[in-house]
Amino acid sequence: MDERRMEAYREFAQVLKEIQAVSLKVLATVAGDKYRSGLDETAALARLANADIRHTLVWENVLLLGEATTVAAAQDWREAVWRLEHRARSVGETSEPLPELIQQANTRRDRFYHAARHGLGVSGGSVAQSDRLEQRAAASFESHRPTSSSN
Repeated sequence: MDERRMEAYREFAQVLKEIQAVSLKVLATVAGDKYRSGLDETAALARLANADIRHTLVWENVLLLGEATTVAAAQDWREAVWRLEHRARSVGETSEPLPELIQQANTRRDRFYHAARHGLGVSGGSVAQSDRLEQRAAASFESHRPTSSSN
């Protein structure tokens, strides 16, 4: 196994997942979702800025050491996370519903891991998470939906 390539992929995935997670926390806070929030927006935006710098640096290693298929999958995931981050920062406009943006990021993350594991020769089957995350989010949304009061 190519240890340098694996480290480049690991660093990239870790920082991109941080950007995705922090962006989702900001969006939950803005929406008033106390269940999913928990980050001060000012601190979270500073954390996003720091993560974006780290992301830019680790991306260079992915480009330098990555296989073309994995780099393409990484770029797709990166673009999906950018849309979430832009929504969290209130930068740009997107008409896509937030659940769809989240599902796109999760699905593209699965594709990245599939390509990276295949390219590195990692066996063990699929580690896809997007379907499970979508089901969990839907169940969580339903259980935390405000009840309407009827008189």
